[in-house]
Amino acid sequence: MDLYAFTLEPQEWVDYDLANYYTSTHPQSRFTQTLTAQRVSPEARLILRNRELIVDRGGALETRLLADDAEVLAVLARDFDLPFPPGTRFFARDPQS
Repeated sequence: MDLYAFTLEPQEWVDYDLANYYTSTHPQSRFTQTLTAQRVSPEARLILRNRELIVDRGGALETRLLADDAEVLAVLARDFDLPFPPGTRFFARDPQS
């Protein structure tokens, strides 16, 4: 199933700049309130939202809650190829609240 659609119509950089600035800085943007990472491979789609890890293999979903910041860092490094220095923290408040 397709998730995105694109056209061949030219776009102006200002359209990308404004949208990207909003999503990365506005206090009400989902991307400033939620740790979000996704990765697609031929075997599965991995989705990390805060401490919830979802593995979609097409026929079955596996969901689990990561225990703590250390496990979040381990999953980001191992499963998403996003290594961060030890001790990195993403949550200013309880991510489950």
